[in-house]
Amino acid sequence: MVLTPGTEFCSRLRGIEPNLLVRRSGTQRRIKIHTCTAFNIFAYAHPGMQTINKIQAGFLTAISVVFLLLYLMLSFHNRLAGDDYVNLYNLKLHGIWGALKYIYATWNAHMLPCLLIFSVLKIYHTHFTLFAYHIISIAGTIASFYILLKELLSKFFPGHKANKFILLNYAVLLCASFFFLSFSISETWFWFSTSTTYLWGISACALGIACLVSSSYSIPTIAVLTTSFLFTGSSSEAYAITALVLLLFVSGRQLMKEGFSTLSTDKNLKKIILAFFLCLISFVINYSAPGRAYRQSCLPPVSVPHSIPTLGISLLKIMLLMIPVKLPFALFFCAPFVLLGRQFSSRQSSFSESRKVFFRALAVFLLITILSLYPIVLAMSEMGPPRSLTHISFFLTCLFSFFFFYAGYRIRIPRKYIQAAFYIPAAGCILIISDTFITQYPVVSKYSEAADKRVQFLEELQHKGNRDLIELDSLPPSGLLYSAEISHDTAFYATNDLGKGLFLDFKIRVKGEE
Repeated sequence: MVLTPGTEFCSRLRGIEPNLLVRRSGTQRRIKIHTCTAFNIFAYAHPGMQTINKIQAGFLTAISVVFLLLYLMLSFHNRLAGDDYVNLYNLKLHGIWGALKYIYATWNAHMLPCLLIFSVLKIYHTHFTLFAYHIISIAGTIASFYILLKELLSKFFPGHKANKFILLNYAVLLCASFFFLSFSISETWFWFSTSTTYLWGISACALGIACLVSSSYSIPTIAVLTTSFLFTGSSSEAYAITALVLLLFVSGRQLMKEGFSTLSTDKNLKKIILAFFLCLISFVINYSAPGRAYRQSCLPPVSVPHSIPTLGISLLKIMLLMIPVKLPFALFFCAPFVLLGRQFSSRQSSFSESRKVFFRALAVFLLITILSLYPIVLAMSEMGPPRSLTHISFFLTCLFSFFFFYAGYRIRIPRKYIQAAFYIPAAGCILIISDTFITQYPVVSKYSEAADKRVQFLEELQHKGNRDLIELDSLPPSGLLYSAEISHDTAFYATNDLGKGLFLDFKIRVKGEE
C-alpha cells in the first residue's frame, strides 16, 4: 500500500486514517479518487506546502491572548487627556452637531473622526465608557486586518483556503506588530482624540482595500467600501493623499492598458473609481474647512522649494533614528509569517532568484513613505509629531510581514530552519508582551488612580464654590498611556482644556517654581 502526497494531505486534513486511502484496484480505488481527487491535485501542485500543527497553532494563540490581555489592561487604565477635555467642553456647550460645526470652522477639519469623538463623549460618564471604546477599536482593527488577509490570500492563492482560526491569529499578530512598531503607542492607540483619526483611519483604509480586492460586488460590500473610503479621506491628510494617488495610479494604468471601453464591463475597475471619488470628496470637504486654514496660519509657512530639504532631513531621521529602534520588534513579530507563507508554497527557489522581489518591495515602501510624508512636511514645515507617522509604522509592519511571508512561500529553506524561524520569534513575542504587561501594570495603575483622584478633587472644589487658584501635585508617569498631566503655566493648552472640560470656575496649575 503506497500513499500519494494527495492522500497524505487529505488524511491529515480530514483526520482519516491513512490506511483507508490507498492505491488499490477496483471499487476501493475509485472511492478514494472520488473522495480526495481535489486534494490530490492540490497536493501535487503544491509539493512544498506545510500545514500548521497544533503546537504552532498553540504558539499563535498564546501570542494573541497575551497581546489582547496587555491591550485590555492598558485600555482599562486609560483616561481622558489634553484635547479630550476641550472636546468634552464643546460637546456640552453645543451638542454633537453644533460641536462638529464649531470645530470644523475653528480648528479640526477631520469630520468623521470628530463625529466619532463627540458620539462617544455624548455617552461618557466614567472611564468604563473609554474602556468600551478601546474594546470596539481593537476589535475593528483586528477584523479589518483579518478581512484584508483573507481577501489577499483568496486573490493570489485561489486554490487554497487558510484555516479561519489560524488566519484570525495572524490578524492579531499583525495588529500586535503594528502596535509595537508604532512610533508613539500612547498617541496612536490610547489618546482618544487622535486614535479616531490615526488608528481608525488605518483600519478603515485596510477594510476598503479588502473590499477592492474582493470579487464580491454585493450591496454590503459596496456599503462597507463607501464608508471605509469616506472615513479614509476624512482622516489624516497623509492617508487621504496616499490613497488617492494609489487609486488614481491603479485605475489610470488599467484604463491606459485596456481602454475606456472596459469601464462598461470591468466591475472591479468601477469599484476602484468609486473608491477614488469617495475619498476625494471627503478629502476636499476637509481641506476646504475654515478651521484647517486657521490652523495652518498658526504654523510657520513653507514653500515647495524649501520643503524638499526638510523632506530629505525628515526621511533620514525616520530611516536612521526611528526605524532602527523598531527593527528588533519587526523581526520578532513578523518572522512567524514565514510559516504562513510555507502553507502556500508551490515552486521554491534560491534567495538570489527572489532578491528582485525584496528590492521591489523595499522600493515601494520608500516611495510610499516619501509620498505620504511630503504632505506632512509641506503643512507643518517639519516631520510632525510621532502620531502623524502612524501610517509609516503600518507600512513597515506590512513590509516585514511580506518579507517573511515571501521567504516561506518562495525561498528554498530546510524544514528545520523554518521551524526555528517560527518558534524562536514566537516565543520571543510572548516574552516581550508578557514583560511589557508586567512592567506596565504597576505604572499605569498608579497613574490612573492619581488621575481619578485629581478629577474627583477638582469636581468637589467646584461643587463647594471654590474660586481660588489651586495648585496640584504632579501625576506619576503614565507608561504607554498618553498622560493627562497639565503645566505650571495656567495658560498652557492642557491646563486650560482640563479646566474647560470640568467646567471649573477657578484656575489650576501643577506645583512648581515661579
